[in-house]
Amino acid sequence: VTIFGYLNGWIDTFIIGYLLNNYEVGLYNAAFLVSQFLILFPNVLMPLALPIVGPHFARKEFKDVDLIAKQIAKWIIIMNVFVLIVILSFPGTVIRIIFGTKYFASVSPLVILSIGFFISALTPLLLVFLSLHKKTKLILFNTISILAVNILLNFLLIPKYGIVGSALGTSVSNLMLLALLVIETNTLYKTNLFSLNMILIGISSILPILLIMISKNLFPHHIIILSIAVGIGFVIYLLSLLKLRVMDNNDKNVLRAFVEKANINILRYIFRFIDK
Repeated sequence: VTIFGYLNGWIDTFIIGYLLNNYEVGLYNAAFLVSQFLILFPNVLMPLALPIVGPHFARKEFKDVDLIAKQIAKWIIIMNVFVLIVILSFPGTVIRIIFGTKYFASVSPLVILSIGFFISALTPLLLVFLSLHKKTKLILFNTISILAVNILLNFLLIPKYGIVGSALGTSVSNLMLLALLVIETNTLYKTNLFSLNMILIGISSILPILLIMISKNLFPHHIIILSIAVGIGFVIYLLSLLKLRVMDNNDKNVLRAFVEKANINILRYIFRFIDK
């Protein structure tokens, strides 16, 4: 499963090299690497989530498992919404800062891949559910099926649309995997990670988006001013989340468990300070 999952994420680069050239591979890889920021937090979170969810699952406390899963899903969306805002607001700037101006053609694939990975950010969490239920064959079937779809879409779209077509193929296949997992977990275990909080998170992002877009239009070439605008936007975003009460006591309880499992003293001190 791990091997096929890896291939599903990188097969498009091999096909680009086969159908196009190494220069296009470089452009696509630049966009792909930056878009990986949107799955960084979920992938870091999952190893910490398993020791917390596992004992509840073993005791068949499925309501607690669903509650913890919803909290984790909410955190993933909260973190990724702002990352997506920054990438979509400044795709050219992000590419130029990290890779240089010669990779500017990576902007369009970056936008498409970022949206695709944002939508599929809950995939690792749903895979954890299937893993807990020992549905390894189902996971393998899903992965192989989506790998086949990704290969087919790449061969269909790359000749016509280039690396943009590859980004579309990868994003569509990732979305299909998420849809499969949502249907399977909901059908088998009545699991639903979505809630009203998802809408409230979207509402909380409105003011930061407006601030960043206005600043971008007024000061398109002033990196320092735009950086300050992003920082202020992030603060507004956090305050909006608190004002709309997106975070609750359940978040605090799950966060406390994460801090204990992480076994990092500085996190414990910070949490104790916040908890007072």
